[in-house]
Amino acid sequence: MGATSGDTHKRIIQRLRDVEVQEAIASVFARYVDDLQGVLVLATSANGGVRPEGLTNEIYSCFHHLARGLSEDGVDPGDQFRSARDSHLKRAILDSYKIALHFILSEDERLREVLDYLVLAEDFTRYVPNGLEKVNEIKGTARSVRGAYCKAMDAERRGQFTEAMKNYNAALEQGGDLRQQIAEFTEDKTYLLACAREVQKRKEKREDRWNVILAAVVSAILTATLTLGIPALLKDPGVQRLDTPAKAQLENGRPIAPVKGDSTLPDGRVTSQPTASR
Repeated sequence: MGATSGDTHKRIIQRLRDVEVQEAIASVFARYVDDLQGVLVLATSANGGVRPEGLTNEIYSCFHHLARGLSEDGVDPGDQFRSARDSHLKRAILDSYKIALHFILSEDERLREVLDYLVLAEDFTRYVPNGLEKVNEIKGTARSVRGAYCKAMDAERRGQFTEAMKNYNAALEQGGDLRQQIAEFTEDKTYLLACAREVQKRKEKREDRWNVILAAVVSAILTATLTLGIPALLKDPGVQRLDTPAKAQLENGRPIAPVKGDSTLPDGRVTSQPTASR
């Protein structure tokens, strides 16, 4: 028969009296509060206010190991606490940084598409006297964020958690500066003007594309009409052809004798007159 609730409760109390167990549990909660809680909020915000499923699973696994280490008989509490802190909690921290930084850099990517389109020196001068300097500052900060981000991922790949955390924190701090710069820039009239011009430009491109398609369709219709119409005209029974004897007479220089009902024009051509029906 399995252990009763009372047995499990006694086992937990007994293990909590162990100083090593107290230290291990304290280290897990300290890492959760100091290293995860803040960046977890950013990652959740970047995901539309919903905690990413992967992070939820890692946090659940972390506290599941804590529960097993305190309550289950026949397990090594130290192993369970280390799995909670050094595996699942660490994974949740690193993934939270990546989600938050990816969101910040995605915002910067969308803005850079507009910045690259801005060749509006007069508009910068008119609305933002130091506009070009602000653009270069934003791009410089974005490069710094990416640089720290790459260093963090490289350290993580090599298993250097402390170094990875150092660079992730640096990237996140610079990412906060980048978001502030982006927010200030997007409130300028220059940015709004650029967006309006970009929308108009894309609209004109779509109109030009439809004009080309329409011209191609009209051209195809005209070509088909001419190609099919000429052979049809040649096959029209109303178009008279010279028969062989008449053709021979013309080739011999002799005029064609008019038949009854025909008349001869001054230039020698023969026209047929309609014959009354009987």
